[in-house]
Amino acid sequence: MAKGRAEGVAIIKGLFNNRRQDLGEVIVKSLRRLKVQKVKIERITFRLEQRDRKLFQVCVSSLKSNNRERAVICANELAHVRRLIAFLKQVQLALERV
Repeated sequence: MAKGRAEGVAIIKGLFNNRRQDLGEVIVKSLRRLKVQKVKIERITFRLEQRDRKLFQVCVSSLKSNNRERAVICANELAHVRRLIAFLKQVQLALERV
């Protein structure tokens, strides 16, 4: 009876050892995916910051040339871009905490 019990324990230990290896692989893959997503978010944030500067310049030049309608449109889009940038920065912070 002790022999059967020992075999059963060995089988159960084997299952858990395999699970740990699989879990390790899952963790490595997940970390890799998180890094890829982090890079993508950084690229998008960089492009949005460039768009922010460009829109601000257009808005200022429109105001200087007394084109109020265009300035208002640019200002609204600028506000939207800045909200997106703020959101993406929060996402970056959340990814860094993981």
